[in-house]
Amino acid sequence: MNVRYRELHRRLDAARADLVDLGIDARGFATYADALRTRILDARLADEAVRAMSEMPDEERCDDDAAFDGFAREYAAFRRFRRDVKAAGEEGAMQGSVRRVGTYNLLNGGGDRFPSQMAVLRAMDLDLVALQEVQHGTRDDHALECSIANELGLQTMLAPSASHGCHLVLAWNPARLRCVGYTPDAAEGKFHHTLQRAKFAVPDTGGLLTVLHTHLDPFSGDDRESEARWLTEYAAPGRRTLLLGDLNTIGAFDPEPDWSALPVHLHSRHRLCREDGTLGLTDRRAIRLLDTAGFVDPFANRRSGRETVGHWDEKEDGIRRRSDHILGSGVTFRTAGVIDDPAVRQLSDHLPVYAVVEV
Repeated sequence: MNVRYRELHRRLDAARADLVDLGIDARGFATYADALRTRILDARLADEAVRAMSEMPDEERCDDDAAFDGFAREYAAFRRFRRDVKAAGEEGAMQGSVRRVGTYNLLNGGGDRFPSQMAVLRAMDLDLVALQEVQHGTRDDHALECSIANELGLQTMLAPSASHGCHLVLAWNPARLRCVGYTPDAAEGKFHHTLQRAKFAVPDTGGLLTVLHTHLDPFSGDDRESEARWLTEYAAPGRRTLLLGDLNTIGAFDPEPDWSALPVHLHSRHRLCREDGTLGLTDRRAIRLLDTAGFVDPFANRRSGRETVGHWDEKEDGIRRRSDHILGSGVTFRTAGVIDDPAVRQLSDHLPVYAVVEV
């Protein structure tokens, strides 16, 4: 079916208005919709061309059905994403002590993907979000931190990484969480990246919440196990703790991945290494230490919809699994999810994870 240019843009404008009705703030909506316009629609429909075509007679038609169909599919996926997040937000509003939290690995600071990443995070309407790989090409990492604060309208703290410039940023809504203590390196240089620790007072209840944010070693299961030993004490009875970040491990009881689809020279990052140099099952030592200590995984009983990596890099395609986690001790999870749709998959090699938690 041929579609007139004018009709195509009427549909796009209607979609934009619909996104606003879903509750996205104007800046976030515009960034996301404009990204769809320029990335999915034919170059002939880019802004300059659109202005020229707006005066064309209705009889001049566009036969680029595939472009519009692609937009329609991604728009539908984004509607599903927004509906799920909105439902989580409504559940979170049930009680004053409930907060929406998230974690997201930006992949090398986001680059030209950064505006769309921030639009997705704004749409998630989080009270607290942990961001990994916050690195800036000019090495002015605090400038990127400031951009995150401005884009999300949240307070932020940057924790410099000891490796690869993969810094951490913790961002929070000060009206919902009041920071009363902060340490950028709670493990005193012992982590491959770092361990960011913040203590918050919950205004509604006066209770205290410890937030741990980290990015565990991506290369060594031995190092991840050692790093996890620094974390287990925070699951002590009587403490309220959230642990967020890219832990570079699947869940304690997630199904065993089929590692045969991964090049063999990368297996040692993910599998147990025996003394003779052969490889065993997935290395779960770090995550099981956390589970045994008392950290609760809100995805533990879910059979699907929890995978956060395996969609981006060709060398790991086909190995869909978890790497990004929100764990808690002394708190109650109401719901949790992974933001997984075609548009978001193009923004990073990780997917955003969220949870609604009673703190």
